[in-house]
Amino acid sequence: MQTFEAIASTRFSRRTLFKGAGALGAGLMLSRLPLLRSVADSESLTDIINIASTAEALAMTLLGGAIDSAMHGNYNKTIPDAVISILNAARAEEEFHYEYLIAAGAKPLTTSFTIPDPKLLTDYD
Repeated sequence: MQTFEAIASTRFSRRTLFKGAGALGAGLMLSRLPLLRSVADSESLTDIINIASTAEALAMTLLGGAIDSAMHGNYNKTIPDAVISILNAARAEEEFHYEYLIAAGAKPLTTSFTIPDPKLLTDYD
């Protein structure tokens, strides 16, 4: 039987390390299956995709508001064009997620949102 010091000082290849981490992860997942089943029993897949589609709709609304506000110069600092491009890409990604969930049968809980703090659409920082 090897001592802790001998094991700790042994060099392992990256492959061996990943195999061990994978085995550990699989073991932890298997030990948590009863917990996962109880969560799955409390929420249906339909509930989960409906909530997810609602979150995607919220993200599209907030990003759309930020983009519109930036395009109209409503921020207290100029938003660089590169940042507006990034916001447009992020909004497109959220729309893709939303459309995917809708195609899978999701029904958002709401598509009407209020921006909780107007500073989100006027304060650059």
